[in-house]
Amino acid sequence: MKVSELPYQRVTLEEVQTVMTDVIARVKNAASADEVLAAREDYLRFNKEFYTANSLAYMRYSINTADEFYVAEHDYYDEIGPAAMNFD
Repeated sequence: MKVSELPYQRVTLEEVQTVMTDVIARVKNAASADEVLAAREDYLRFNKEFYTANSLAYMRYSINTADEFYVAEHDYYDEIGPAAMNFD
């Protein structure tokens, strides 16, 4: 599959907050190592989704900086990036 064929879907800051708050709570309240590992898997899965979307937006923006959609997506990730990183 070519990069141009990869599906793009924006990950919102609200999604980041919801998923990461849940993961953090699950780790804090875990009664076993298995529960921590399950939360970690959810974190890793979501983290991959977020960074893939961010990277695709950046790549497509850098290929054509006149594409208004990806200019807006690039700007969006620049804006929410620091808040999203706080959850890492």
